[in-house]
Parts: sequence; structure tokens; C-alpha cells
Amino acid sequence: MDSHRREGKEPFRWGSRRHRRRRGPSGSAVGTEAAAVAALKANSKAFKYPPEGFVERVEYTLLYSMLNEPKVYPENVVKEHIAAEDFNQYLAIKDAHGQFAVSASSAGSNGSNSEERVSYAQLSALLALSAEKFPPKNDSAASDSSSDNQSISEKLCKVILQCVVRYAEEHGLDRKAEIQELLGPVEKHAMKRNNKAALYQVLPFYVGYAATIVVSSGTSTGNARFRGSE
Repeated sequence: MDSHRREGKEPFRWGSRRHRRRRGPSGSAVGTEAAAVAALKANSKAFKYPPEGFVERVEYTLLYSMLNEPKVYPENVVKEHIAAEDFNQYLAIKDAHGQFAVSASSAGSNGSNSEERVSYAQLSALLALSAEKFPPKNDSAASDSSSDNQSISEKLCKVILQCVVRYAEEHGLDRKAEIQELLGPVEKHAMKRNNKAALYQVLPFYVGYAATIVVSSGTSTGNARFRGSE
């Protein structure tokens, strides 16, 4: 654990110098950090982020920058990054004091065990962003499931849905309910912004692929987990 984490600070994790934090004369954020701060503020409101915040802020990642700037990064590079990303890291909510999430298995011996608090809100924000920036390729959703012919929004959707389904299975949760919690805010966001491309092209693919996963995985009526966004 690095010094930033020990002090409760959120490191700006992009590697190159041009992505590192910069401050204006008055201490205000400028450049890349300013964009991340603005995105965090907008997403917190649109997708009802928990007030404590997340352990890992997705808006500060290279992945978010790639999705937000489609003309900057080559498509194959973005897809490779999506395939290598661990989306589970974007689920954990900080505790009430703004520190890192505590799970029941790792709680101390003082009898104050607390269940791990998670939320899909950041994953919903990623799906909404990709739906806006990367509409599906012609007929790719209907006829071709190969990675080369998928749009970035389709690739991201599949990887994130698989992440959510795995989480549901590992915790004995209802897959259909968990997927609805993920996709519901994406649809509401698209309707609010009147994003017709997302509503009529991307979201049907999301829902269709989600239905395929639910059917292929079977049904589950497991326990409800702690909803961090409620």
C-alpha cells in the first residue's frame, strides 16, 4: 500500500507526465485533473453515487479517458485495455469515515463486523459513457460476436455484465435483479439526455446480451446484498 493510500488520498494513476495532476496558481485543478473532477461531479449526481465515495474512482483512470476521448486512442488499444481491466475494483464503497471498505471477513475482533458495501454505479456510468461515444457497428450486435467486429461499447458491455454475473453467483444473488440494477440507470440517463443512438442501438444490445447471460447461467433467487446506493 503506497503513501497516498495510507493517507487516504486518491492518487491520480495515469502513467505519463501529461496525465499527472497539475494545479493552477490558486490551487484549483487544471487540465486532465479538472476533467476528472468534473466527470466525477456529474456522474455522482446522474448515477447516484454513494455519498462516502468509492475506494477506486473510475473517472481518474486511463480507461475513462479512453472512453471519453474516442478520437485519441486507437480502437484496438481500447479493447485490449478493457479486456485486461479488473472491474471488480470499481465496486467497493468507502466506509462512513471516507476510508476503505471493510468486509465482514476482514473486520477486527472488537465485534464491529460490517458487511462489505458495494455499488454498480460506476459501472453504469462507464456503460452510459461508452454508449454515447461508441455506437454499435452496423449489424455487429445481430450477426457477429467476434471481438474484432464488436464496437467498443459492445465489448465493454460484455465484460462488465460478466463481472456483475460473477459477483452475483459468488454472493448467491439474483442475476436478473443485479443486471437490472446495473442497466436501469444507463437507460434513465440516455432518456434524460435524449440520446437516441443509445436508446435505439446500444441499449437493446445491452439488454439482449444480458438476457442471454441470465438464460445461459440459469436462474437464482439468492439473498439481497447491502445496496450502497440506496
